[in-house]
Amino acid sequence: MNWQLSPSENPTALWRLQRNSQWIEFIDSVDNLPNVRYQTVLIDLAKWDQYWQQDRCNFVPADLSDFPTECCASNSDYVAEIAMHQQKIKRWKTELASGSGKVPAVCFCETTVNGLLRIRQGRHRIVYLRQLGIPAFAAAIPIALLQDFTEQQLVFNH
Repeated sequence: MNWQLSPSENPTALWRLQRNSQWIEFIDSVDNLPNVRYQTVLIDLAKWDQYWQQDRCNFVPADLSDFPTECCASNSDYVAEIAMHQQKIKRWKTELASGSGKVPAVCFCETTVNGLLRIRQGRHRIVYLRQLGIPAFAAAIPIALLQDFTEQQLVFNH
C-alpha cells in the first residue's frame, strides 16, 4: 500500500501521511530565519530528488558511496563528510524507529545558490523519507522563491 495523505487529529500537524499503521505528521519548520516570510507547502519528493541532483555537492544520494569525491578538498574531508551524512541519517532512523513520528518542514534558503534552489536545513530528513518511500515532504519556502518551485513543478499535486 502506498502512503496516503489523510487528515490529522493533531492541531499542530500541517499534513499527515499514512500507510497501514505507519504515519508521518509534518509540523512547522523550526529553522526559519526571523526576517524572511515563508509559506509551507508539500514538495514532490521524486521531482525534488531529480532537481536536487543538479547541485552535486549539496545533494545527498541514497548510496553515500555515490557522493562525489571532488566535492571535498582531501580524502580525510571526504571521509568526514560521509560520516556526517551517516550520523544525521541514523538520527532520523532513530527518531522515526517505528516508521512513524513528527517531522519538521524542511527549510529552504532565501535566495538561490548558483542559480539553484537550495535546502537550508533538512537534507537528511529528505534522505530518510526517501528510504521510507514517502511521496512528498513539507517545506518552508521563502515567499520570494515560491514561484520558482511552481515553475519547476516541484509542488506536490495531491
